[in-house]
Amino acid sequence: MRLDADMAVLLDKLNDWDAAAGPQTTIEGARKRIEEMRALYFEPELLDVGKVENVTVAGPEGAIPARIYRPDTEAATLPTVLYLHGGGWVMGGLDSHESHARRVCTRAGSVVVAVDYRLAPEHPFPAGYDDCLASLRWIHDNIDRLGGDPSRVAVAGDSAGGNLAAAVALAARDAELPLRAQLLLYAPVHLGTRYPSMDELANGYFIRMPADEEMGVGYLDDRSLTADPRVSPIEGDLTGVAPAIVCGAEFDPLRDHAPAYAAALEAAGVPVRLRISAGMLHGYWSMGVAPRANDLANGLCDELAEMLAPEQHGLHYREPHERVAGT
Repeated sequence: MRLDADMAVLLDKLNDWDAAAGPQTTIEGARKRIEEMRALYFEPELLDVGKVENVTVAGPEGAIPARIYRPDTEAATLPTVLYLHGGGWVMGGLDSHESHARRVCTRAGSVVVAVDYRLAPEHPFPAGYDDCLASLRWIHDNIDRLGGDPSRVAVAGDSAGGNLAAAVALAARDAELPLRAQLLLYAPVHLGTRYPSMDELANGYFIRMPADEEMGVGYLDDRSLTADPRVSPIEGDLTGVAPAIVCGAEFDPLRDHAPAYAAALEAAGVPVRLRISAGMLHGYWSMGVAPRANDLANGLCDELAEMLAPEQHGLHYREPHERVAGT
């Protein structure tokens, strides 16, 4: 496949802008740069929802800012999705991923709770992970207030948020917190493994993967933690975790993490759908300037809605490198 035509135009603009901006060596500068880039070029699609409410969630080290999105529906009870934003564990927040939460809310017909978990390097692992797990517990403790069905709770996240969602799903199984589904979007599943796509697409495809740079810099104070399932979910015993949609993007350096995790889930007997979004870049859910990105994101939300239906439909495993029609 080729890079989607609109994605190719966007990528040229991003590469030119980034080159002109010059090297960035501080976390504050990196955070500012990605938000400027997002505002200038991404044009995320902000779908209408029924209601938005800012709240706080009780966390292990204090209140965690969160935002609740409710669909425009009269249904008595709804599925509920914990959404965890991406940003390399060091950036991003409620505003940067507003479009993601709204899309899941609208297309999956679910209440969405998005949380502003603590970021590294100010708060290295396990701070962010602990906040995300506390947020899932909060959802179950407040399911009546949310208007949710306790048997239809899911976790979802993109990039670093997908990593956190997968790790939380493991913890949910161990803590006997009911979890119906996972939606994992271009998520790194092992911070100590360099998959082939990370070399094949190391430069020039929006995110860079230099051979001499380790994943999770700033997030992990101790590299031995890459073997911890809370950091690298693929290292865990995956038996009995929630069924999953595992999505990669064809032109993403992290692409090969998706089939690796799908294969590991399938080997553990977990129902899984593998989706490799053809022609897409890492982070494409934010890139509304490419209409096909929105279409693909909508399709994944529709699949999540199917998994969260009152009568759950069966899931079918796809071979790791199969390109599924339409993705």
